Amino acid sequence: MISLLLVDDHIVVGEGTKYLLEETGEITVTLCTSGHDVLDLIQHSEFDICMLDLYMPSLNGLDLAKKISEFNKNSRIIIYTGFETTSLFNVFVEAGVSGFISKTATGSQIITLIKSILNGYTILPLELYKQLRRTGTKEELVEDDDPNNIMLSPREEKILIGIAKGLKNREIAEELLLSQRSVEYCLTNIYKKLNATSRADALMKAEKLKIIHVQL
Repeated sequence: MISLLLVDDHIVVGEGTKYLLEETGEITVTLCTSGHDVLDLIQHSEFDICMLDLYMPSLNGLDLAKKISEFNKNSRIIIYTGFETTSLFNVFVEAGVSGFISKTATGSQIITLIKSILNGYTILPLELYKQLRRTGTKEELVEDDDPNNIMLSPREEKILIGIAKGLKNREIAEELLLSQRSVEYCLTNIYKKLNATSRADALMKAEKLKIIHVQL
């Protein structure tokens, strides 16, 4: 039986995922809704794998992964999120993360990923795999100003176009049928990919690098 530590600050989502996994009969799940609770728990409990929500208040999934890895370098960690992680891949690897999975995944998909990681594999998001092929697996995917090293997702391109139209986050969310929180997280990814500090900066760099054509 696989022992799994699930960390998600959304109780309903966490309980639903716990039920989904335990229903397979192959996993026992311990659910925590706070990253800080995990720090106490790992002092006296061992888990085959840890599955962490990325965006949590106070202590997010990335910082929590670092702390878990510091405590046990052999920990196997999955980031479990509804948002894109491609631009942060190198940071996650340094934090000890072994794989990523979407919150829209089915129980069987999660089980398959968990077993793969326990067998020594690292699981990459499809968009990241495409980018690694495109850039020749360079160590730094987005640190320079070469447009060949920068890839925006279709959603991120649409958000940039919305910004170019002068739309606010709420208006972009309505236009793309997303939550405002999703738009804000995508914007964070855009800033990181383009090394931008503001909306205007992101637009200017996107235009300069010809990643996307926007009317400035």
